[in-house]
Amino acid sequence: MTDTAASNARSTPPAWLRRLAFVMALALAAPLASGIAAGIFSTAALADDDDDDDDDDDDRPQRRIRIERVQPRPAPQARRPVARGAEIVALVPQGTAIAALEAEGFQILARSTLASPPRDMLRLRTTRRESAQAALRRLQAIVPAATADLNRIYRPSRLDCSVAGCASFAMVGWPSPPRACAAEMTIGMIDTAVHASHSAFRAGGVETVTLRREDRRPSSERHGTAIAALLVGQSDGAFPGLLPRARLIAVDVFHRGADGRDATDLFDLVRGLDLLTGRGIRLANLSLAGPESPILREAVEAAIAKGMILVAAAGNEGPRARPVYPAAYRDVIAVTAVDGDGRVFRRANRGDHIAFAAPGVNMILAGAEARPQSGTSLAVPFVTAAAALALADGAEPGAIVDRLRRNASDLGTPGRDPDTGWGLVRMPGGCD
Repeated sequence: MTDTAASNARSTPPAWLRRLAFVMALALAAPLASGIAAGIFSTAALADDDDDDDDDDDDRPQRRIRIERVQPRPAPQARRPVARGAEIVALVPQGTAIAALEAEGFQILARSTLASPPRDMLRLRTTRRESAQAALRRLQAIVPAATADLNRIYRPSRLDCSVAGCASFAMVGWPSPPRACAAEMTIGMIDTAVHASHSAFRAGGVETVTLRREDRRPSSERHGTAIAALLVGQSDGAFPGLLPRARLIAVDVFHRGADGRDATDLFDLVRGLDLLTGRGIRLANLSLAGPESPILREAVEAAIAKGMILVAAAGNEGPRARPVYPAAYRDVIAVTAVDGDGRVFRRANRGDHIAFAAPGVNMILAGAEARPQSGTSLAVPFVTAAAALALADGAEPGAIVDRLRRNASDLGTPGRDPDTGWGLVRMPGGCD
């Protein structure tokens, strides 16, 4: 062996020593490698932890590297402020001073004195940027005796064009035309404008009253004329009414909105109810619908307490829609519409408050451009007319529903049901 070879042999460790050093290096590196792997694959493992689907596929975690993005924390949403044009309606004791409200940032837009019970109704708005609930709470704190709500919107239960023929009065046992109805009473109606000079009406049969702000466009005459003609159209005209000898006070509280649709607000609707109450009207047709409001509820209760019978449309929002008002208030007679086969109008609202059904599908009406119409609005006059005959026959207001129930033809499920109430209203007598 040369000197160089001998030197290399002495400096090279034996093979067994080299293997031992390699094993020790692996042992020291294992914890570090494990930590790095856990960091890389932790997301994939967590995603698969609960993937126990009891099938025969391989549910072991798959080594897919995912980059988890950090989502910025959403900023807290500010409470939506009331637009400065938004309006509030408040019922306050009669003679309440408004200076305190004005001093606290409320602008009084209108003030109306209601007769039953005596109180003032204010239409106002806040000049502050605050939520609706905050504005209402502030108003309530300033005038604790007030009942306040937003100036909500109500619409006619609109007429939907159909393609079929006309429903018959005979469906409810009504003579067509009814030439000798005993009911010569005065009926109230809150609706859109009425074309009082239309050929459907006899001279002097319809009195029209308008409760609309001067800065608003007049409502269409289409809906109001159709409902009025169904109620009191003269018997020898092209559109005979159910009660041709009755007189109608038609209160127009509606206006034409920017969207081209007719609407009324809470302030004007309550004024209309108060007017009919003050006129001593015993029966009112309300072919309209909208949201619940404590102010509307008080107005309805006040009218009923004075002995007025209110008949209202169930609404055309569909079978799963929430109840609409005033129909859903207790002691208001809610009316739905059915077709000539007794099937409920497909778009009619349902609910335990439904009292009766009446024709309201595919009807030819005055003011409707000779096209068949459908809607719960059209059914209301049939029940209003039946109630008028019951009143003319001496029934007390509290007994009207029972009288109509006894005469109704049950539809669908026996007894009262959420689709058609007590059933199809029938003429209680008094016409021939």
